Amino acid sequence: MFPEQLSKINYYEVLGVGTDAAEPEIRRAYRKKALLCHPDKNPGNPKATELFHHVTKALEILTDNDAREAFDETLRSDDELRWKQLEKEGNKWRARVAQRERDEQILREMYDRLVHMVDDLLNDDDE
Repeated sequence: MFPEQLSKINYYEVLGVGTDAAEPEIRRAYRKKALLCHPDKNPGNPKATELFHHVTKALEILTDNDAREAFDETLRSDDELRWKQLEKEGNKWRARVAQRERDEQILREMYDRLVHMVDDLLNDDDE
């Protein structure tokens, strides 16, 4: 399985265990899930077959120390990328808000000048 495919499935979530789960907990979770979605117990259900495949792959990856470390690194990289993207979007949003505030300030100043000019014109007529 390629790294880009790994990042699309969180095998901890597939098994319903935490990232700090020990191997016995992972194996128990696998047995529970595998019994529920085994293709023999769900004939003709392609979703059950697909889930069973993911559950089996999760067991393989999470019980192999090297594969698990590589998977954990992929999760960390994905999280870092998501945070960077969120930060980038946040920066864009802040820039738009700042520009809007500057535009509003300019409009207020123009309005104040216009009001002042009208007042001056009206006061000149009084004299």
